[in-house]
Amino acid sequence: MHPKPEQRERRGFAALPGAYFRFVAMNAAFFAGYSLHTIFVNTFLFRTGSELRIVCLYNAVNFAFSILGQFLGLRLLRRHKPPTLSVAGTVLYTLSYLCILLLQERAVDWLVALAFMNGVGAALYYLAYHSYTKVYLGESQRQYGLSLLGIVQQIIGLTVPTAAGFVTARGMSGYIAIFIAAVLLAGTSVVLACTLPGAPVGGEKNALWRMVRDLVPRSRATRLFWAANFFSGVCRGSFMFLLSLVLLILTDNEAVVGLSSSGAALLGILCYYLIRRTLRRQDTVKQMYFAGIVTVLMTAVIPIWFCAATVAAFSVARGALDHLSENGSVFAIYDEMEVVRAAGHTNEYVVTAYRETALNLGRSAGIVVYMLAPQDPHSAAVVMAFMAAGSLVSTEIFRRVFRAAAEEREAMAAAE
Repeated sequence: MHPKPEQRERRGFAALPGAYFRFVAMNAAFFAGYSLHTIFVNTFLFRTGSELRIVCLYNAVNFAFSILGQFLGLRLLRRHKPPTLSVAGTVLYTLSYLCILLLQERAVDWLVALAFMNGVGAALYYLAYHSYTKVYLGESQRQYGLSLLGIVQQIIGLTVPTAAGFVTARGMSGYIAIFIAAVLLAGTSVVLACTLPGAPVGGEKNALWRMVRDLVPRSRATRLFWAANFFSGVCRGSFMFLLSLVLLILTDNEAVVGLSSSGAALLGILCYYLIRRTLRRQDTVKQMYFAGIVTVLMTAVIPIWFCAATVAAFSVARGALDHLSENGSVFAIYDEMEVVRAAGHTNEYVVTAYRETALNLGRSAGIVVYMLAPQDPHSAAVVMAFMAAGSLVSTEIFRRVFRAAAEEREAMAAAE
């Protein structure tokens, strides 16, 4: 006899709880608006301010405020459920979009306020984001839950930048249209977040400070983990927005910027599916070195053959190169979580917080270095070539992270 439908074990996406589907919908609305911010707020500020230095200052302050948001978010997460942080972060994002809509060309005069709202908002939202899978999913459901989340984000990454690029290419009216869309998306995300269940994560008071105090002096793996992410941030901080701006200056067309971003997303998806089945931990460092060397070579070519085609090609190629580099940092996070557990700390999610702190410190430092250089597109390309060397430095430090973490695990096992 066949089991009745209600007796059959639910598998795959059907096994996911309803609350998780609401979380995926909430994140889709937020991520669509966030993808508009990461590209088109920068191009908007450049269009209205006419200086690369203005956009650099905005991003450096934005990353600095993200660090503040991490500390604030950790304190809030002890007493408030994750959806509360999601609402707070999204509301800050919404306020920044509303300010841009109200100020328009005068928005460049309010860079610090905009950077505060975006930096703290992103930190609060993504700190809560990392706790949702642990709150809503069991161990057997986690693989399917993360797959669904990734599929939705991939679809957004393929479609939203291109659509927004063609809209903003129409001028100020196009920018106003996408910022209105961003406000509506953020509002949808807030409404959905209010329907999510949850409970405060709890944990130690001042968990981040306690981990730094306990682990940094005695754990070489933790010290190397901080250093690796810092140097990774130095490289990534400028790439996150300079490529789009240089491409905009060379083509004077936001549609090209949007297409290159969607192309990078497509190449990243293809790279993910190609390496997913063959990825082995022992090959991670080799892949990171390959990505770093290719990055250095491509950024070295850009100042020599300085044109829109070479910049666009590298912008698209970064979709695959970032995936190869990110795999190693994910393994390093898991290693660091084991170190944290072994030291008796229960707040494993704090690892992502101090990883983001190190990354944002590096991003801000990399942008400050660029601001000291001449402010023209060709100089930006030259600086990016030098910054790319930071990816090789970070890869070497990540290799040492893996070794130090393995040695510490062996020492702890021997002590037991």
